[in-house]
Amino acid sequence: MADGIRFKTGYVASPISYSNLGREAGKSVGDSLRSVEEERRRQSALTDRQFGLSKTSQELVPSAINERYRGGAQMLLNNLQSTAAQAKLNPNQENLSAFQIAKQEYTDFKNLAVSVSSMNNQTVASVRKNAVRGMVGTSDENLALFNEYNTVPQYSLVNGRLAVMQDGQPVAWRDSNIGDINDVFVPQIQAPETEYASNTLSDSLYTSKFAAEVDSYQQVSGRGFFTGQINDELLNANITQSINNKVATRPDSLKTIAYEAHKRNNLPMQDTLATEDLDDAMVAYDPAANNLKVGGKRIASGALNAQGQFVFDVNDEDLANSGLSAEEKQQADMWRVAVGQYYEEIGLNIRNRMPKKDQTAAEQRFVLQQQKADEREAARTQSAVDKATQEAQEDAAEARLEAEGEVREQLATAPGLQRSEEGYVMSVGNATDYTIPGPEGNIVVTKVRYNDSGAVTGYEIKDVGQDIAQILLDDQYTDEEKNRRIQQAMAGTRAQSIEQTDDRFEDITGSLRNKDVATSRQPPRVLDELAARKIRAHQEQQIGDGVLGARGIGTVSFDDEGNVVIGGDSEINIDDIYEEETSGNS
Repeated sequence: MADGIRFKTGYVASPISYSNLGREAGKSVGDSLRSVEEERRRQSALTDRQFGLSKTSQELVPSAINERYRGGAQMLLNNLQSTAAQAKLNPNQENLSAFQIAKQEYTDFKNLAVSVSSMNNQTVASVRKNAVRGMVGTSDENLALFNEYNTVPQYSLVNGRLAVMQDGQPVAWRDSNIGDINDVFVPQIQAPETEYASNTLSDSLYTSKFAAEVDSYQQVSGRGFFTGQINDELLNANITQSINNKVATRPDSLKTIAYEAHKRNNLPMQDTLATEDLDDAMVAYDPAANNLKVGGKRIASGALNAQGQFVFDVNDEDLANSGLSAEEKQQADMWRVAVGQYYEEIGLNIRNRMPKKDQTAAEQRFVLQQQKADEREAARTQSAVDKATQEAQEDAAEARLEAEGEVREQLATAPGLQRSEEGYVMSVGNATDYTIPGPEGNIVVTKVRYNDSGAVTGYEIKDVGQDIAQILLDDQYTDEEKNRRIQQAMAGTRAQSIEQTDDRFEDITGSLRNKDVATSRQPPRVLDELAARKIRAHQEQQIGDGVLGARGIGTVSFDDEGNVVIGGDSEINIDDIYEEETSGNS
């Protein structure tokens, strides 16, 4: 038979194929391994989708964050991508926990860096444009401060978490200034209270008030000559009133009194005060004590005496015996120290700037001349004395007439003014004298507005645009820009009102003050000075509305002593006028 070997005992079964058995066993094992691998891949893909492991490889550090954050963000991102790869390769609980920690660290750090950097970038853009209100210093100086703020710290990873080196020790970034959402860049800003600092306020008061009243505070001898001494009693009384007016209208100035006292008495070596110093000042010198009263009088009210010392309306004994609590008395004592020092400092600053006019030598010469005249009168005959007297009178009259003529000529050029609700208005007479260059052509100032003190407060202008031929020949303009400027020039003049708050106000004022005109006319800066003098005369009722609107300053006469009389109501000394004109302060 064909399917076996015949032995004499019968048939034998077909031989066993061990290779077939091996293949079948291998196939069974391979199928089992593939099933395990497919299940592993399925679980890996599920974990990847659940935790977003693969997406981390596409993550980049945001380009807009500041340099101080970039190194830390990159270090956390590298750690995140590394733990993601490890968790993807072996998604056990340990690796997945490490990935979640790394992801949370990176996400929190990145979000904070983006938020703070966004605010910083906006601030830096404003600094570059000089658009930060109250900014102290130049844009370059404040940008240098930002670069210092933006210094990259030393980062490190400690157990998968970011640390920042501070004082030689690693500190968790969340506990450092890097993790503070409020740690944004702030340029140097002038505090609102600066306006009321003793040195600033004293300068302001002197310039706006006392500089124009110098003569009224000079002591005068019996012969009418300045003695070189100041009437301190009158001056200090007026200084007190001026400070009172400021404090009464702006109660927030009380903070400045507290700040200055704290620095003067407790921090004399510091140039500036930190935030905590300001807080300490408000505790040590509490402005609320300003409202405490004893016997119906405020405990801080008073006045500077002739010696420049601040004398309180409520003396120390009355305060000590008052019904105030012990705490209130303590607050009152500290606040009185602050107030007294503040008033005395401002008074001292103004008195130091007040010039002392000394005409003692002139008076001595005058006395000597009188004595000599007496001696000559005794030695000469009456006729000789009469002749000498006549010659002296003629010389004096000639000199006086010359001086009067110069004064009249100067005052006759005062511009006509109209009264307005805000003050006074001068309509420009010669447009050429008030034509100045603007950003896109010439600007013609048609009117100048003043307040009741004679200060310029605004302008009426006409923007006449550029010359069309000039626009066409200027190669720096693009065709689009040329078309825009030509259309603006063809549109004609544009009348505008410029207030002090307008950015162009200072530019126009500076251009007018520096403008020269024909020698036969007065430049704008002189017309402003004459307008201010005319306004003061109108305010003091020396001239009426009719004279106000006309050219010149109205009736000008001279009394027997050579003083200029405007409108018959007030006197101005010729020497004072010439002193003001030659010094440029009129």
